[in-house]
Amino acid sequence: MIKFILICLALMPRQVFANFTGTFAGHGQATMHPKEKVRSCTNIYFQIEQTDTQLHVIAAGYQCQDLEAEFPEFTMDIKGDQLVSDAGAVGTITESEITLYTENVDEDFTYKMQLLKVNDTIQFLENWTDGGTPALTVQGTMKGR
Repeated sequence: MIKFILICLALMPRQVFANFTGTFAGHGQATMHPKEKVRSCTNIYFQIEQTDTQLHVIAAGYQCQDLEAEFPEFTMDIKGDQLVSDAGAVGTITESEITLYTENVDEDFTYKMQLLKVNDTIQFLENWTDGGTPALTVQGTMKGR
């Protein structure tokens, strides 16, 4: 009986996340609000390594005409479906989506970034709000290289 229980436990499905490991690049657009000024993004990129316990963003950023951003290298722990940094919970991860968020109450802004993975394609969406009003939206599609 004990062998049967151990075999059943070994065969039980575990929470499995799609692995976001890879280098992804693509294009999209950035919209500056409230004037709805649109910029073409010729390069949106992410290089990610994921293990069972950590998500490591090695390189990430975008070039959208005169608007450019480069994210610093950072690592987050994966605890269940939560992404956790030294600052606490900073996002969530599922088998197909990564969401990162931050809010600064003193300066009244919020930031939210989503990566939605479908096969070897990642949909990227970044939103900045200032005083509850949309300030910047960057979106695009990246393919694995």
